Amino acid sequence: MLVILNPIAGRRRRGLLRGTLAALGARGTILTVRETKGPGDAEAFAREAIAGGDLGAPYDVVAAAGGDGTLNEVINGLSAAAEPPPLASVPLGTINVLAREIGLSRRPAAVADTILGGSTLPVRLGIANGRRFLLTAGAGIDAAAVARLSPGLKRLIGRAAYFFAATQALIAKGDTTFEVEVEEARFRASSVIVVHASRYASHHIAAPGASLSDPHLHALVSLGHGRAALLRCALAWATGRIPDQPDIRILPARRIAIAAPAGRPVQLDGDNWLTTPVEIGLEERPISLLVPRSA
Repeated sequence: MLVILNPIAGRRRRGLLRGTLAALGARGTILTVRETKGPGDAEAFAREAIAGGDLGAPYDVVAAAGGDGTLNEVINGLSAAAEPPPLASVPLGTINVLAREIGLSRRPAAVADTILGGSTLPVRLGIANGRRFLLTAGAGIDAAAVARLSPGLKRLIGRAAYFFAATQALIAKGDTTFEVEVEEARFRASSVIVVHASRYASHHIAAPGASLSDPHLHALVSLGHGRAALLRCALAWATGRIPDQPDIRILPARRIAIAAPAGRPVQLDGDNWLTTPVEIGLEERPISLLVPRSA
């Protein structure tokens, strides 16, 4: 098993990491741990993994030990293989949406149980302009906030750093309007969030009909314009009331296009990777994700 570790994400949860590795080793798992030192390392390690393990044989499992951003890099590395090994998660990040979505406990024994004896869930990855994502893609205040997010402040105060960055983005970019297509329907929206899971950036349900096993994505299209409308959406997200908002359309789709204005940041799994315009859809070939049997 290869564990691709983001050591920055794991600083606050070293106990979970140590306990999980110990539990895996006690059950006979041959472990290789590779620590990332910067952006792109996790993707490169995953690409190297599919070429063969350090013992001269392919890995049986590749685990992403970090947050949702680490998972994004790992899936992009693994997707280069026709039949990549199953993907597991050791949730060390700030929010860990995937862990919440699949019901993965943060107890080391439970994580080890999922890796060694969990179920395998086939998941079709989202794809945006050629780059894959597992959970979410978005343009608007969320991506603008990620662009302003201070890594140092995030390490210091955790999730609260996102609220600080979002406030800055609301002031600076709150008047932006996007031209959006969801299948054949066209909208002018202040924000567009595409999810492949029911949760978005928290434990609250944002898209009740979405799931990782669904062959559709779900687009959350904010039809209200201006800073006041975006502030209402932010409050609804923080309190778990996104599905109740009359000016937010939640639409299942296989194709979403975000056009003008050009050059605005697009986040994938919580990190900015692209800029508009962007075409978003689903990969045909699924990856295998290890999930708890209860999931």
